[in-house]
Amino acid sequence: MRTRPRRRLGSSWIRRGLLGLVIGLVVLTGIAVIYQAFATQIYRRIYPPPGELVDVGGHTLHINCVGEGSPTVILESGSGANSTAWANIQPELADTTRVCAYDRAGTGWSEPGPGPGEPQQIAGELHTLLGNAGIDGPYVLVGHSFGGLYVLRYADLYPEEVEGMVLVDSSHPEQSARSAGAQATHETSTLVLPSTQSLGDKPLAVITAGEQHEPIWFELQDELAALSSDSVHRVVEGATHGSLLDDQGDAQVTSTAILEVVEAVHNGHPLMQ
Repeated sequence: MRTRPRRRLGSSWIRRGLLGLVIGLVVLTGIAVIYQAFATQIYRRIYPPPGELVDVGGHTLHINCVGEGSPTVILESGSGANSTAWANIQPELADTTRVCAYDRAGTGWSEPGPGPGEPQQIAGELHTLLGNAGIDGPYVLVGHSFGGLYVLRYADLYPEEVEGMVLVDSSHPEQSARSAGAQATHETSTLVLPSTQSLGDKPLAVITAGEQHEPIWFELQDELAALSSDSVHRVVEGATHGSLLDDQGDAQVTSTAILEVVEAVHNGHPLMQ
């Protein structure tokens, strides 16, 4: 008879211990969320936005434009990055034309927005942002990594506004399905990505990092270049996915390609091969 109460007591203590562990994890998660929000507020107070905050319908997005001229270059960063990712490139372009880097909802100085952030939603918010900020086209869209999918979707939805494009080691709509090791090297997503329409003869530059480990990646990059009949595809030997923006030498290659597309749009001439 004495053994039964002891078993019930031991089982009770285990249940209490597990309950305490779960509660502790919930509390820690809550603390982490609160700390992140608090830290973000402090960061924004210490480092005020370099650009302007624009209402896009229930939340504000940050956009920073420098330089003058047409076409306007719009810089779209990769997943998890923000407008500061273009610090080595935006000043180079500003000497020639107007160039704008922005923060998607929930990144940088932009407020979180509703929804899961599907490419169509992101493209729509960018369209609203540019309109409300009074930033007129035509645009040359530049997308790095997963940001390439967003600018491609923008061109699908608003083709009359886009006159040129640069894809910097861009993701491909089918990369997850066709590359078993894509997650190990490149940003992928569980989002259902739409197929991309042709860009016709609009100038398109595709810049690919040479330090990749899957031949399929270069094949996918070739397919992106084939979206326009006026395109160039340059593989930067020794460059990595991030160095095309971060490294001074590799970033210069990216800047040059953007300026070539800007020049082609401005003068109506095809890209130089």
